[in-house]
Amino acid sequence: TSAADAICLDGHVVNKVGTFQIAIVAKYMGVPYFVSGAPDKGHPTVDTINIEMRDPDFVLQAMGVDVSIEGDILAIAGEALSSRILRGHLLHGGQFTSRHDHRMVMALKVAQLGADSPVIIDDEDCVSKSFPGFKL
Repeated sequence: TSAADAICLDGHVVNKVGTFQIAIVAKYMGVPYFVSGAPDKGHPTVDTINIEMRDPDFVLQAMGVDVSIEGDILAIAGEALSSRILRGHLLHGGQFTSRHDHRMVMALKVAQLGADSPVIIDDEDCVSKSFPGFKL
């Protein structure tokens, strides 16, 4: 479980892409992952949040990960990598956009370790702003 960036009083849960890496690791370790927290009086409605909007589960779903939103919790089904290999149920590779976000590149590179085909990322070089020597 990790804390949400914000939980609005109207029930909306807001997280940025940094949570994605934790979700990927949880997936490979075969454990469920939950986002939790307490409502923030400073955000009565989701309209008070100023964050770039992205589909919260598109990349994970495109890779074959079971994702659902249950109330105020983003639930990602976990399955150990060894189990995925034995069952032939690997994540799906493909072409992905990082939207120039270094955290997304790092998460996709980790996900690639259990993918059935290459994971091609449009802007891998953007990771150099936070981790210049990152290789995986």
